[in-house]
Amino acid sequence: QMQMQMQMQMQQMQQFEPMIESPSTTSHDVSPGPKCQSHSSCKPRSGSDFSESDASTCSSATSWGSHEEASDAHVDHVALAGDCFALVQRKDADEIQGHCLSRSASDAHLALPDIDVEFHGAEAVSEFLAQILISIPDLEIGVSSIEKDGPSSVKATFTMTGTQTRPLLPMFPMGRRAQWQCHSQMDFDRTGKVQRHCIYFSFVAELLRELSVDISANLEGLSQCSLALACTPSGSRLLQLAMETDGISDDTRVLLVDQLRGRVLEAAASPHGNHVLQKFIASVPPQRFQFIIDELLGRAAEAAEHQKRCRILERLLEHCPGGMTAGLVEELLLRASRLARHPFGNFVLQH
Repeated sequence: QMQMQMQMQMQQMQQFEPMIESPSTTSHDVSPGPKCQSHSSCKPRSGSDFSESDASTCSSATSWGSHEEASDAHVDHVALAGDCFALVQRKDADEIQGHCLSRSASDAHLALPDIDVEFHGAEAVSEFLAQILISIPDLEIGVSSIEKDGPSSVKATFTMTGTQTRPLLPMFPMGRRAQWQCHSQMDFDRTGKVQRHCIYFSFVAELLRELSVDISANLEGLSQCSLALACTPSGSRLLQLAMETDGISDDTRVLLVDQLRGRVLEAAASPHGNHVLQKFIASVPPQRFQFIIDELLGRAAEAAEHQKRCRILERLLEHCPGGMTAGLVEELLLRASRLARHPFGNFVLQH
């Protein structure tokens, strides 16, 4: 049932939701880290820096309550979080499921915002955590730090290492040992029970290499859920960081976006997916992104008038030899008069 729930949530993400923002927003910068939706003190994350909290980017963050809620002054939230991590090390799925049920609020919420997967209710959260131990039987958790992050919240930095033997977490490739740097935020209710837990994965190739980690396993994990990642702010950033990694092959970069083939128009319209396509175009030789050109042919003028899709045309015109983009240019010139007066189309013509 847990695998089916994960699969259903992933399948629901097979369609991007194009978003047209205000014409005043024309920035072509790389997508920033996620911005907290409910806590004004939170700032976007950059790379692996979790010192500035971003855990509330989950879609239902507003339903999780507020840091302003009163909490029991006698509850040691850092110790409670440490107990949770320590219990995982005992690798007893039944024990951790029982522990989570007793330590979680009835409306507990667990989220993996990178791939937009969420679990609601103490039973669903407890079952999923137990399934992780079953799917990754050699799972090791290495906690780097646990710190207070408000009256009833803590933030933690830790590693997850193990070999997935049955499909559950798409970030872990099947049959290959992988290690991920993770950041999380746990919020507790007034009785000291976990009300929400938000976990982010981090990809910093230099750090992983310093730890003698084979990053090819991480890259494989990213490639097998790249469609889901491209739909979210933090997931998009993970893919972009991966494509920036020194020393990886163009074949690997192609694999990182392979799930976007046949979905270029949707990805280009996504507020997060368009940045993945832009980074890909700027990272590989032109012949590697011929499929992007092919999927835009016949829709070039329409794309030029779209706030997000126009950026993909601009990158193509910047990085492709003239022969590759001749078809697109011909379509644009047929609508030149209209595009020259359009708030987005005029930038495409200038390229």
